[in-house]
Amino acid sequence: MSFAYPWFFLFLSVIPIVVIMYMLKEKLKEKQVSSTFLWENALKDVEVNKPWQKLKNNFLLIIQLFIITLLVLAAANPIVKLKGKAFQNSIIIVDNSGSMNALYKEKTRLEQGKEEAIKLIKKMPSNAKITVISSAKYAKVQVSSGSKSEAIDKIKNIPATDSYGNMDDAIAMTKSMGKALKNYIAYFYTDNQVELKDINGQSISLNSQVDNVSLDYIWQKSQGNYLKVLIRINNRTDSKLSREVSIYSGEKIQGVKTVQLEPKEIKTIYFENVNKLSDYIYAEISEKDGLDRDNVIYDVVKEEKKRKVLLFSKGDLFIEKALSTVKGIQVYKTSDLNALDENYDAYIFAGETPKRLPKKGNIIFINPTNNEFFSVGKEIKGGEVKVQKSPLTNYMENSSFVISKIKDINVPSWGENIFKIGDKIAAFYGEVKGRKLLVLGFAMENSDFPLNVEFPIFINNLMKYLFKGDINLKNGYICGDDIEITPLPNSREMCIKTPEGTKENISVSYPLRPYSNSVKRGIYRITEKGGNGEKREKTIAVNFPVNNESQINKNVKNTSNSLFNRERTTVIKNSGLSFQWLLVSLVILLLIFEWIYYKKNK
Repeated sequence: MSFAYPWFFLFLSVIPIVVIMYMLKEKLKEKQVSSTFLWENALKDVEVNKPWQKLKNNFLLIIQLFIITLLVLAAANPIVKLKGKAFQNSIIIVDNSGSMNALYKEKTRLEQGKEEAIKLIKKMPSNAKITVISSAKYAKVQVSSGSKSEAIDKIKNIPATDSYGNMDDAIAMTKSMGKALKNYIAYFYTDNQVELKDINGQSISLNSQVDNVSLDYIWQKSQGNYLKVLIRINNRTDSKLSREVSIYSGEKIQGVKTVQLEPKEIKTIYFENVNKLSDYIYAEISEKDGLDRDNVIYDVVKEEKKRKVLLFSKGDLFIEKALSTVKGIQVYKTSDLNALDENYDAYIFAGETPKRLPKKGNIIFINPTNNEFFSVGKEIKGGEVKVQKSPLTNYMENSSFVISKIKDINVPSWGENIFKIGDKIAAFYGEVKGRKLLVLGFAMENSDFPLNVEFPIFINNLMKYLFKGDINLKNGYICGDDIEITPLPNSREMCIKTPEGTKENISVSYPLRPYSNSVKRGIYRITEKGGNGEKREKTIAVNFPVNNESQINKNVKNTSNSLFNRERTTVIKNSGLSFQWLLVSLVILLLIFEWIYYKKNK
């Protein structure tokens, strides 16, 4: 037997006080009596109330002392293992996603969770059967119904990852195992809130409040032999902080800038004239903080096949200038709507829409008129824009801009809105018969959107969406992503080198499988050899999942759920059953019995 709250035993010190009260003499008043017949009873009263006499058998005192003892035991919450069989089956889930690399006092959250899990296992019965699950992007069974020593060994070897987490997979696996085991208890060691519905167990919070600044976005533009680099830095805490950001080409430093950040502030930093010394660049925050895995961000420097974009415009310099920053596209401009050519990958119509639209290629409509895809009404009053979450608005969550007037467009069924003003949709996107369309229902000169620091990011997101990521616009991949690799037709062997320097062979036989071990941020290099001696090399940048894992200062609490004793509100601790409810019931029964006995013998 063990106790959840043993410090309640201090209240046993009340027992001597009760005993002393019984030993103290009651103060009596002197009265005259009419007969000595009552003298015998008077002597008995004097004897009873004589101070500091020896205690005689007093049934009420015994009952009261017993009640006090039971109350203290109930408050201490005894946990009883019924012959070592209660909750013999234990499931331990350890979160090893990217945010678990955050500091927890002087160690990481993952290290703290593993340490607490091992302490728990050591307290379990010797015949306990333990299942250990690690949970990052997917849940992985490390050991199934193993011994205590096996479980401890597996927990010690659970690796830290930079992958985004998904506790749903672990929860589903735990529920499935629970149905098979019937009598079990589960323990979740995580920094995320866990919904324990239909699970007998508890969630142990590994949350900690620490400073964290992340690098969320990197973009580059080629300028001859140099690069212009844009970096987005995000202060995710409530403190005012200063950070030093360095830019590297390969491993050669190219520049350093100091940034002052207000609480929750996001800033954009530009580096000019970055040398092309390598096939990759990266930015780094010099100072260590609560989570240093998001202090570095990588990008690949590589020329890709350019996509042809035709811009129909009569002087929209905002769009033209924004498109000039996009790597991987070639922009052609005309003001003649009759000069329609079907040989472009995308078309942009700013202000006017031709009667005959191209039959293939993606289309962007800006301040449009009626066309075959949707109908356009009159201009209406605009206002402040609310940005909706979508692939086109990634990294724009804090963007704020105003549109003075918009077109009243009848949004078709395929349209997904991205900008809203009240209940009116100012912009939407979608796909029709394999063609991707974007509609901005306003003229650029009627908005301060082009002056917004997120405008170039929006244009890059748009090009990425239109061209399915074929051009090098994104940060590569994020940790946990499956990397699709298509081998050469005559490929004989392929391997990938991870940021840690290890090499892994990749199968080139069909059916092809994506590479799924991108659990560490950094540069991955793929080498492929063909049957005729042809050799191909590809560099991939894999970055920390800042959108999922960098918000580390969440309010996460311990939770518990007793599936087998719902009516008892049982506290689950140390793989046993609490009998607190039984002790409280006994106290109530003794109080009733004491009152009846007192009334009867009064």
